[in-house]
Amino acid sequence: MGIGWQFGLESTASHRRSVATFEETPLDAKKLELRIVSQICIRLARLQASRAAMTAAQRQLEAGEEAMKLTESRYKAGAALLDELLDELLGREADLAAARTASLNSIISHNQPRFDLILSVGGP
Repeated sequence: MGIGWQFGLESTASHRRSVATFEETPLDAKKLELRIVSQICIRLARLQASRAAMTAAQRQLEAGEEAMKLTESRYKAGAALLDELLDELLGREADLAAARTASLNSIISHNQPRFDLILSVGGP
């Protein structure tokens, strides 16, 4: 077994393959970098959207609580007929329950985009 030089078609093709592989490596790295940046941007946008949904659900909950307080104060003041107030109280209770559920669901839904973003930037 010895060490020597090879010349001919085989050595030229081998050299070209080596050069092509060497030149592809930076391109592959750039493609990977662009794909990672794209994933981070998409996941950040999803996180911001879920944060906005969470804020909207919180506002809805606050509005429902305020409407319930107003209805209760009307009841205590005797400002309306009992039948009307009962219907209104039941409706407000249903609205408030729906707002609470939506608020909790938005908080839960916010965790997935947050976790995805953490993974995108190399977190646990």
